[in-house]
Amino acid sequence: KTNPKLEVELHHGLSRHMTEEVISMKLDVAIVVNPVAHPDLVIKDILKDQITLWRTRGCENPDVLMIEPSLMQTQDLVRKLAKKGFIFKRTLTSPSLEVLAQLLTAGTGYALLPERVIRALAHEKFEKVPEAPAFQDRIAMIFKKEFTKTARGKAVVQALARIK
Repeated sequence: KTNPKLEVELHHGLSRHMTEEVISMKLDVAIVVNPVAHPDLVIKDILKDQITLWRTRGCENPDVLMIEPSLMQTQDLVRKLAKKGFIFKRTLTSPSLEVLAQLLTAGTGYALLPERVIRALAHEKFEKVPEAPAFQDRIAMIFKKEFTKTARGKAVVQALARIK
């Protein structure tokens, strides 16, 4: 409503790839997880999140761990789970957190997922696994300083700043 002529094209990918796209000026702005400081970028925090181990009550396969293996947070948590004595006989991988959440809903196993993904499903059977390690995520928008010198850039940054 506020900017009816503003056109938006969405791109999806790993945060490190989105950051590269903004730095190389292929994208104007991106929402990324755990942004890395760069002299060309402005970083504005939007949200916080937490990745941890989840299960459904009555999980039929407690020996299955479902993960998105390319995420650095996942790699860190898998190591920490092993150190804490969590043992899984099988690992199921997917590049889609949403697919993993749906498999979790079906009782396929345990899953390492962000709390925001879990809350989006609003499934009453989900529970955090006690004593499981967690990884705190910082979600931010990134852009080049020049981007906010245009009316379009200011409008986009203001709109993204309202995300909750």
